Amino acid sequence: MTLLVPYYVYGVVTLDGSPQSGITVSVSTEETTTDDDGKYQINIQDVATDGQSVTVTATYGEDSDEDSFTLDVSDLFKELDLSITSTARYSTEGFSIYGSSPITIYGDGHLTIY
Repeated sequence: MTLLVPYYVYGVVTLDGSPQSGITVSVSTEETTTDDDGKYQINIQDVATDGQSVTVTATYGEDSDEDSFTLDVSDLFKELDLSITSTARYSTEGFSIYGSSPITIYGDGHLTIY
């Protein structure tokens, strides 16, 4: 189950609409992480064959996105961008407020203290 030549899948991974570094991108047992611009490149030569359906998964914490394509070696490479939408998980455990300033925690996680 291998290709005779390297076959690269590459693209950009966004998190909530912005390119994000440090996102894990995987195809079968091959894995890489995105760079500072959210870009990734992964060689799937050892885990795929011509005509196979290939699934690329981007994972950030508990959130992920995936997309599939049919590998065609005549293309030599495949561009595939992925977009993760985070699911907000907030906890007030261990959160202390001193004084009388009201605060607001917004759905995207930013905090405003008045």
